[in-house]
Amino acid sequence: MIESPASLPPLLPPALQEQGRLPAELSGPPAAPPPAAAGATTEVPTQSGAPAAPQANWGSLLLPIALVFGFMWLFVLRPERKRQKERAEMLQSIRKGDKVVTLGGMHGEVVRLDENTITLKVDDGVRLKFDRSAVSRIPSSGKSAPPSGQG
Repeated sequence: MIESPASLPPLLPPALQEQGRLPAELSGPPAAPPPAAAGATTEVPTQSGAPAAPQANWGSLLLPIALVFGFMWLFVLRPERKRQKERAEMLQSIRKGDKVVTLGGMHGEVVRLDENTITLKVDDGVRLKFDRSAVSRIPSSGKSAPPSGQG
């Protein structure tokens, strides 16, 4: 049931209702100052002495940014790609009969190769299956790969 406006309590105090004024918080933003006279001018104070500092030119920042990226590529990204390539070649060169060492330090002889896994003979009658990527190095051929993901 909707009440009529007359039955609702007033929002303004009775003294302000009689005068027709609103409190400052209900009246909105203050009125704008009157426009300046037609012949009036406004002076802006100027600084005497030191000239204003020049604005930064975005073009001047391109060279340092390019140098940072160049050094990052030269000293971080390129060597890491080279290590990844050497490791991939080492893992692909594993053959049956090679002696290998896993990342966990397990020594064994490769007895079976699959696309992604190898089976190592670690002792008489003990064969363990590993991911090919778990091979750390091949000590018999001197091939070694640095740990991947560490630079």
